[in-house]
Amino acid sequence: MLEDLKRAEFTTSISRYLFKIVLCGPGGVGKTSLFNRFISNVFQQYQFMTIGINYAAHYLNLPQGRVDLQIWDYGGQLNYRPFIVQFLDGTSGALLMFDLTSYSSFLQIEDWWMTLEEGLKKKVPILLVGCKDDLCEQNPADQALSNENIQRYVEKHKFIGYIRTSAKSGKNVVACFQRLTEALFF
Repeated sequence: MLEDLKRAEFTTSISRYLFKIVLCGPGGVGKTSLFNRFISNVFQQYQFMTIGINYAAHYLNLPQGRVDLQIWDYGGQLNYRPFIVQFLDGTSGALLMFDLTSYSSFLQIEDWWMTLEEGLKKKVPILLVGCKDDLCEQNPADQALSNENIQRYVEKHKFIGYIRTSAKSGKNVVACFQRLTEALFF
């Protein structure tokens, strides 16, 4: 009985938080690859496009305590966008994602930002995520737009910041979720 009491005191002293994080952006930019790398530490070179929504729960250990995340990976094809608005309720924060090697994917994030603005009932932190940085590191000429243009876009929309990731190498995968989650505390 004393052991049960000690265990109960220990578990009640742990801070627990729950946040819903959505991954949004055009199809083929790397949302599902980032999702799979974060959830399972797996990368598949050839990934099927998401049909509808992927969902998983995961956690981060932050100074504030253990943080449980509900992560929603939305299919990026245009025909899914009207349905996505219905699944935004309760969203705490968003990763708005584009492919660093595709200028057209960067142009399409404006539509995704408007979808978030339309579907969310409150302002939430949004982190802009440039995916496939490994391709830019291999060949810098593959980067489709300048860092200055990206930064101007971040400032224009008052996003919490911008981060470059690579699901293939694992670069900044955990960092983007940590950065967004930490912003939820302030």
